[in-house]
Amino acid sequence: MTTEEYLFSSAVKVISFDFDDTLALSKLTKSTDPNETRPVILFPSGYWISEDVPNPPIVDLAKRLHNVGKELHIVTYRTHGWAEECYEFCKKCGITIKAIHATAGNSKVTFLQKIKADCHIDDDIMTCTEIFNTDITPILVKQPCHTSNSTLKLFKYIL
Repeated sequence: MTTEEYLFSSAVKVISFDFDDTLALSKLTKSTDPNETRPVILFPSGYWISEDVPNPPIVDLAKRLHNVGKELHIVTYRTHGWAEECYEFCKKCGITIKAIHATAGNSKVTFLQKIKADCHIDDDIMTCTEIFNTDITPILVKQPCHTSNSTLKLFKYIL
């Protein structure tokens, strides 16, 4: 069974997505405005603005899953103060999310169990590995930094 066949199967009803580097990608833009009001990051080369931009294949997948009746959640390591930003991002992208769960850096497993997630889609290998010890199916979003084939072979489903 492919990853998409699994996700669209009748066995999967509640799906959780990670936010950063899964649904959203970070885009850095150099700030030239000395009065910039958006949050900035200071690098030796100057001030940079970090914006969340859609990850098109994952955003498209989320929309298609919702359209067939799947219940979608976001479980993120962000703090509660960032939940509104996640909601606005989803609204702008046309993704319908039932709830956003901000773990504030704590383990996602407790939150995933509370919402009775069937699977969790995440780019973080450590998070997906932690989920292995539960009845929740981890789905890894492959990133360029994931270079170890032996590690990737651990995961049944990869996007």
